[in-house]
Amino acid sequence: LGVIVQPVTGAIAQELQLPSDARGLLVTDVTPGGPAWNLLFDEEAGGPDVIVAVEGKAVKTEAELRNALRAEPPGSVVTLRVYNPRQQSRRVERVRMAE
Repeated sequence: LGVIVQPVTGAIAQELQLPSDARGLLVTDVTPGGPAWNLLFDEEAGGPDVIVAVEGKAVKTEAELRNALRAEPPGSVVTLRVYNPRQQSRRVERVRMAE
């Protein structure tokens, strides 16, 4: 995906004003030109985003994210469930994996 993430801990949830039991992966950076570029962590649109699930499976750790993405063939389109705490919005993003 070309993202750098960190697990949402209780402290991060509190800082972002999420429910204390909120979990997922906070997107802290996106590689310019990578598959997720222009979809995640857009400061002007109110980033950062929290990746909650990949292909319908919850992700709470970097390892879970990596495993979910490795299960998908190169060039395939992957569905991400994303939450933006600043906008208090949930959305689905479809990202084409690198070849």
